Amino acid sequence: MLVGLGVGVALSQALLPDRGLLQTWIAAATPWGYLPAVPLLAWTVWRRRWPEAAGLAVVVLLWVGWLLPQVVGGAVEGPPDFRVASINALAWNARPDSMIRDVAATEADVLAIQEVSPELAAAIETEAFDRWPHRLVLPREDAFGIAVLSRFPMRAHVEDLGPTLPPEAREGPAVAEPYVVADLDIGGRPLRLLAVHTLPPFGARYAAIWRRQCAVLVERVEGERTPLIVAGDLNATPFHRVLRDLDAAGLRDGHGAVGRGLTTTFPTDRWLPPMLLDHVLASEELAFTAVSERTIGGSDHRAVVAGLRWAGE
Repeated sequence: MLVGLGVGVALSQALLPDRGLLQTWIAAATPWGYLPAVPLLAWTVWRRRWPEAAGLAVVVLLWVGWLLPQVVGGAVEGPPDFRVASINALAWNARPDSMIRDVAATEADVLAIQEVSPELAAAIETEAFDRWPHRLVLPREDAFGIAVLSRFPMRAHVEDLGPTLPPEAREGPAVAEPYVVADLDIGGRPLRLLAVHTLPPFGARYAAIWRRQCAVLVERVEGERTPLIVAGDLNATPFHRVLRDLDAAGLRDGHGAVGRGLTTTFPTDRWLPPMLLDHVLASEELAFTAVSERTIGGSDHRAVVAGLRWAGE
């Protein structure tokens, strides 16, 4: 029974990625969810239970195949040309002073901030954020406020990721969820940044909306010809289909690119299974020099800071 369950779960993830709520949750658990298969495989081999061992071998091989690409990368040598940070500040942050200080203390040249509250939006207008004079800030009372702050010249506008649900009422009316499209001038070179925050796939209804939002994002990326970065809380791990679709569209996740795809950014304030939900992804014109995580006071996410340089330089 255990072997049959393990094989069924692994094949479901392989053949029906993110098709339903179960597959979505299975993908989130990939780094640690298949660990029991390893000692169970050793036990079945020791007991010469070959049919069960064969099934478990399939599970372990699939698992290793999913994990291996996340740890074999390596950062390019040399200093970065610029840094981009993705920061989920938590809309209901109970430590606003610490949060604002930690956000302002990042060394990134471009900040993509999610869950921008009116309080954080007001703080962005103070001298603590003078390093980033070019801004688009869209605060909200719910969890879908968003902002892009840049040291470089920037033209930015808001597009619609699709309808979502207000966090206070799952049965409430749908509201639009914005994402920011920012065109940056990096020393005379054009670069486009998409700052995104998708709905978390907590339940079946949320998961259906999350899949539609991910599809909107992938379709948007597939049509791009400008050097591109996607930064934000995608509520997706490297093992979800949307990250694979973005990779197929030409965007590499920074964590996987430098061999750190098994690190985690959520949660920091409660007991939940650890996951890598926050990402900086870049097109082939860019290479990652480093990717690190930073604690943001009062947030349930760690920020991601990625160093990038133009490829071939």
